[in-house]
Parts: sequence; structure tokens; C-alpha cells
Amino acid sequence: YTSDLRQLDGTEGTGTRDGFNTVAGSLPDNSIFTRYGFWGQHGYAAVVLGEVSRQITDAGRTWSGPFQTAHAWAAGETTDTNPTGTGSATWRGIAEAASTADFQRLTGTANLTIADLSQPRLTAEIHLDKIDGSTAELRWPDISLSNGSFSQGSAGDHHIHGRFHGQDHSEAWGIFHTNAYLGAFGAMRQP
Repeated sequence: YTSDLRQLDGTEGTGTRDGFNTVAGSLPDNSIFTRYGFWGQHGYAAVVLGEVSRQITDAGRTWSGPFQTAHAWAAGETTDTNPTGTGSATWRGIAEAASTADFQRLTGTANLTIADLSQPRLTAEIHLDKIDGSTAELRWPDISLSNGSFSQGSAGDHHIHGRFHGQDHSEAWGIFHTNAYLGAFGAMRQP
């Protein structure tokens, strides 16, 4: 089960980054929305960024100007079970995101760790390379697992949601949304 995002209409450029296939392109309706997708063996994710000019009238007041938006999603072949065993486990990968202040595309890394598989609690870290050269470091410690999924926080307020994918939980895919960033991540289990 592999979804090849290169098959989507409007694909402009493909490549690889840290072992993941990547794709960028505009949406097929010639809109000004651009998607940045990536995929592995068992899952895939994307961030879609866009801007459109609008004029809205409500209760006698009119607003007009650019409207910017960002959407993130992740999907694939989920395991629906938690990782088990002894020792620790680490998943490393990539992230695509947008700043909620200016909706600029950001790329980064994802690192997920379970320190003790016999009592699995997950720590997730997303590091985003900002336009000014600095790094935004996002962290979610002590996340509980349930049926192969993990979630902490609420949307817009330091939220992360993800699932394990593939045989032996070989990948993890998910989305995150803080007050400053919105994005998606994919990570591969390390040997």
C-alpha cells in the first residue's frame, strides 16, 4: 500500500528528502493554492497553502483583501495497535508546515521517541527551519497511546495527532497545530 502523490494533477516538481519522496504543485483548478506532499511505504501527508482575494459583506460591513489559509493532513495504512516490546524506540522523519502569522512554507524534522516500550508514552519533537534562519522547536512530552494513535492538546493550542503505520509500526504520520504553526509529519522507525 503506497500512495504515490506524483499522480495528482498539477504536480510540478518531485524529489526526495531524508528518505521520503516529496512533491510540490498547484491544485488542478489553476488556483493559487500549492500543496507540499511527501510519502513513505505506508503513509503520506501534505500541507496545502493558499491565498485568494475576497470581498465579504456582513451586517452592513464590508471587508476585502487577501485571505490566506493552510491545511494539513496525513493518512495511510494504520496498525491500530501500540508498539510493544522492551527497550526504547525512535522514529525520525520530516515535517512540512506553515507559519500562522504569514502562511509561509516551512520545512523541518520530526523525532518521536518511546523511552520504555513496556510502558509506552511518546515524546514528539518537531523542529522547523524559519525564514530568518532560526529554528522553531515544538515539543509534546508524555503522550499516551491508544490503539496505535496518539494525541495531545487542542487545535490551535499546541495540538498533535498521529498514528502508527505499517507492519511492526515502521512509520508514524500525523498533523500538528499550535498558535504559531500548522503542519504535517512523517517518520520512519530507526533500527
